[in-house]
Amino acid sequence: MADPDSDIARQARRWAVALGAGPLPPREQKRFEQWLAADPAHAAAFADSRAVFEDLGRLQNLRAYARLPARPLSPVARLQLWWEGAHAAPKFALAAASLALAVAITWPFISIRTDSYQTSVGQTRQVALADGSQVDLGPASSLRVRLSHGRRDAFLDSGEAFFTVAKQHDRPFYVDAGEAQVRVVGTQFNVRRDAKLVRVAVQEGVVQVGAKYGGQALTLRRGQDATAKDGALSEGSIDAAEAGAWRGGRVYYAGARLSEVVADARRYTSRPITFASPEIAELEVTASFRTEGFEAFITGLPAVLPVAVAAQPDGSLLIRTAKAS
Repeated sequence: MADPDSDIARQARRWAVALGAGPLPPREQKRFEQWLAADPAHAAAFADSRAVFEDLGRLQNLRAYARLPARPLSPVARLQLWWEGAHAAPKFALAAASLALAVAITWPFISIRTDSYQTSVGQTRQVALADGSQVDLGPASSLRVRLSHGRRDAFLDSGEAFFTVAKQHDRPFYVDAGEAQVRVVGTQFNVRRDAKLVRVAVQEGVVQVGAKYGGQALTLRRGQDATAKDGALSEGSIDAAEAGAWRGGRVYYAGARLSEVVADARRYTSRPITFASPEIAELEVTASFRTEGFEAFITGLPAVLPVAVAAQPDGSLLIRTAKAS
């Protein structure tokens, strides 16, 4: 067995816990497979960790759990705490103690429920969660939701979602959208994620938004939004009705980068849209139109911006500077 304090052992425990909570999303599954194949020691450490995870009857020490704080720990922290205690434990213990510890550790895992939801281009979906919350999932979006006894977690891997969160003051609701981390108790807000930025807009209630890197955080209320990009947060204001307006078939942009509009267009139309240069993607756009009008808006850009839009032989649309037309 690998040194339980080594980086390899810690990584193996994280993977064991993640896989124990349900299937990994494709990107994470690929990362896991690459990590596993990188070194025979990784596979051995993972086998050890998975064996512990699956055979909780071997747990023999309650001393570590005497140090548990009143606030529930995450599954990763519980497994880590047990491992550190068991590593120094004596080789004997009562069967009753083993059983009690098995129940104490398995309960958080048993109470976890993870569900995955996806939509295709142009498709929307309404999801009712087991805690009473509701999610409206936008086109070409991917969402995972994990509900446990102590907290609620949603992972927006791509696309857009509008959350109507049921109030549970002792059980916060978190949304991980990559660049931005969101925490609420009960509220209504929209989260939009593309390859370059994340935007959070609040329709009702209070939302705490933190940047993934750097520790910056904002508290947003009705009619406020925040954009997370390159590890930084910026705050703005909106008409509260515009948060999640896409659910009613309309989108609004106020000084948005053209790249953001095109990222949305790619979720509503299967026709590929590309930029001839990065500079064009940074042009600002202010507009409002029906969601079924994305392609018409893109082809009509020359009327409002110094660009030309040309159909390519493969059927895609290329946006380039007007003087290059």
